[in-house]
Amino acid sequence: MASILHQVLDRLDLVLKANVPPGTSVWRGRTDAQSLAEAPGINVLAREGNVESFSAEMDLHQVFIDLRFYLRAEPGDAAAEVLHAAVHPAVVTDAQLAALCESRRLADYSFERAEADTTVTHKSVRYRFTYLIPATSL
Repeated sequence: MASILHQVLDRLDLVLKANVPPGTSVWRGRTDAQSLAEAPGINVLAREGNVESFSAEMDLHQVFIDLRFYLRAEPGDAAAEVLHAAVHPAVVTDAQLAALCESRRLADYSFERAEADTTVTHKSVRYRFTYLIPATSL
């Protein structure tokens, strides 16, 4: 059976693909740079997590997952907000994600613009997924 994190990432992939505007790509753990022709897109990256003992049998997991929005538009920050607004409600209200996680919360975000081309904007959005599982499971 897949770990809870793997199930969350699989579901998040489906939720994003179902809610992005037409022509927007969704990647998972992509490590190579996006080309100009691939904008707009979202790269999903699992980041750090922590585990705390909740009881003798249960552990509380908090995992951070970054959504990196890649856009080529003027103004880039406004375009990034439109893309984020298209997917955010689904991320925090999806019933299957709710069944896997007690909490899905926006943790923080930041903007980055390419120095050589200010129409290229990245918005990094970090979500915190919290779930309670038996200590013998992942």
